[in-house]
Amino acid sequence: MHEKIKKDKNKLINLSYKEFEKILTVILLIGIITLFSFIIYYIATPEEGYVMFSVLNKDKELSNYPTNATVDENITLHLVVGNYLAGDFQFRVKYGPCSNTTLIYPTDSGSSNATLSNWTAINSLKAGQIWESGQVNVSFTDVGDNQVIIFELWQIIPNSDDKFWTYNFLRLNITAS
Repeated sequence: MHEKIKKDKNKLINLSYKEFEKILTVILLIGIITLFSFIIYYIATPEEGYVMFSVLNKDKELSNYPTNATVDENITLHLVVGNYLAGDFQFRVKYGPCSNTTLIYPTDSGSSNATLSNWTAINSLKAGQIWESGQVNVSFTDVGDNQVIIFELWQIIPNSDDKFWTYNFLRLNITAS
């Protein structure tokens, strides 16, 4: 009798191992299929990308921005937009003085007297293209410290409202000439 119990016990253990192996094989197959699904999704779905927006100084560099100017003095800048999205990017660059009604970066010490010349309104870039403005001249008509001018990048979406993308600003102290 003791032999029979031992055989039955071994048979039951072998059956348990076989069932465990089957369950483990099914779980591993499900895991492999899930992993390959994620890999295929990652390959088939491109990343959204990004848009670069920069304000350069008169020498087309990202440094040594002017911090002081006189009334009616032209401050020369260059704007750069790079499209690193998967598709086309139609945009507009808006500029304006910083004030309590400005969309971003509100302050009480904003400039209400800044003007720009040599301005291009709407542009379109294909993926990988970079747009650079010609010289953009900023001038101020009133004296004041902490005068701020903001450049906002807006995406133009056909049959919809423009979408705010990002901004850059320049802060200057304006003195009498």
